[in-house]
Amino acid sequence: MPNFVQVTDNRGSNAGWHLTVKQDGQFTNGGSELTGAVLAFTNPTVNSASESDAPTASDFALNPEGIASDVMNAEENQGMGTWVEMFGANNQEAAESITLSVPGKTSKVPGKYEATLTWELTDTPA
Repeated sequence: MPNFVQVTDNRGSNAGWHLTVKQDGQFTNGGSELTGAVLAFTNPTVNSASESDAPTASDFALNPEGIASDVMNAEENQGMGTWVEMFGANNQEAAESITLSVPGKTSKVPGKYEATLTWELTDTPA
């Protein structure tokens, strides 16, 4: 199953909502940093059993400066019920839908690299 994010809006106000994500700093492994690395999310597919109009979703790439990227946006009278945004419509597409690109000139120390992603859901459309 592709990686996904899910939003459920059962408020009944039909006011809309907005989901963003930001990367809080570059990928690090102890004292080593993946300078210039870019984490990208592509091939968004939005699904729901809800009968409301669908929220919008688009490709996005994160940067380590902590600037928020739009993930999904539901305007007024959109996105009611439970909505899932998958990154890739199927397993084959999913394998290529979240990528980490690291420049060849960046020093890479063997080990586990980590970065923190902060997701924010607001109760108004963008």
